[in-house]
Amino acid sequence: MITVNIRFCNINDLEALYSIEKSSHPAPWPRAIMQADLATGRNNIVYLCAEWQDVICGFSAFSRKRRTLRVMNLAVLPEYRRQGVASQLLLAMEEMAKLWGCKEMALEVRESNYGAQALYARFGFYKARRLGRYYSDGEAAFLMKARLPLRVHIQKNPT
Repeated sequence: MITVNIRFCNINDLEALYSIEKSSHPAPWPRAIMQADLATGRNNIVYLCAEWQDVICGFSAFSRKRRTLRVMNLAVLPEYRRQGVASQLLLAMEEMAKLWGCKEMALEVRESNYGAQALYARFGFYKARRLGRYYSDGEAAFLMKARLPLRVHIQKNPT
């Protein structure tokens, strides 16, 4: 596990974030949307960056809707995956949720993204429902939710 520095993103981070986005998702967010979000705070979307040794290796994007923190995006560069970066971003979003008075976190995840589903389940997220043909390519998603505070479930190694 590596320990990353988490900070708020700004417009100067756009190229790094878009590079992470393209390497992480089959249908990446358009660069123009990310640019508008970062430049104007459009729709009250907040971005957090994860940095390790001066490299932005991951990011998250989220907003608040009533008492729910909506995770809209969570992405990590391939070479930094499975090193705790996404977990640290989730915990940072939880801190923001607490500051905002949120009672739960929610997100959508591709039905085929078993790794992400396992990560979210370790933090107490459960599959609230299946969303058929959710993505532009026709793939379904799961709406996953977790009550706050998050409950971290650590897997024990069999001995």
